[in-house]
Amino acid sequence: MLPEYQRQGIGKPLAESGLNRLRQMDARGCCLVDHPDYHGRFGFTNPLRLAVEGMPRDVFFAMALDG
Repeated sequence: MLPEYQRQGIGKPLAESGLNRLRQMDARGCCLVDHPDYHGRFGFTNPLRLAVEGMPRDVFFAMALDG
């Protein structure tokens, strides 16, 4: 998100809406690349067994949606 749009309360509803849509689609999980300090609040973690070659591990996140 561009800096001028940050810290306005937009990101959280967008993230929650996206995750809800994935759950409605019966998605089994979600992976994303973003800032290390943000997505932990939604349940994302840095997976030890899942990686993308050439991608720094601290910006790659995943979350299971099927338990």
